[in-house]
Amino acid sequence: MDWQILIINAYKSRMSVELRTRPAFRGGSSESEIDHLEFVLGHCLPRSLRSLLLQSNGVAEELQLESGDWIESSIVVYSAEQMIDANVFVRQTFPERDPMRYCYFSGAGTDGIQFGLPVAADCPDDAEVFAWYPDQTPDKFLADGLATFLADWCSGQASV
Repeated sequence: MDWQILIINAYKSRMSVELRTRPAFRGGSSESEIDHLEFVLGHCLPRSLRSLLLQSNGVAEELQLESGDWIESSIVVYSAEQMIDANVFVRQTFPERDPMRYCYFSGAGTDGIQFGLPVAADCPDDAEVFAWYPDQTPDKFLADGLATFLADWCSGQASV
């Protein structure tokens, strides 16, 4: 799958005159960076997330200022290093919420909400995406796979 095309097309579908945003891609992760991520997390990544990281080690959203300059305004998908940080933080801070059942790959940008794929021992091709809340709010099913989630989230069709 070409993740960049999927995400760019999702952004194009929500273009507005008032607010100009675009995705910003980074160089792909190396296999060793992903291996380190899996080692620290203690489980393998779904192949869909691994494929995305190999193409772009994280995806940011940029906002265009009136001057025409672009600035990073949010994170769409964490880099491998950011995934380590987010997963370790959630696991250490909220052990009572069983945070190890997900691999957190992004956040909603508000209220500590994290987006996660269920952890599986068999490294599935893809996995359902859930919103995990740090309070006692039940987890919310968002999409049946990473591609569907990113298309919906980046186009503005998904919400938490």
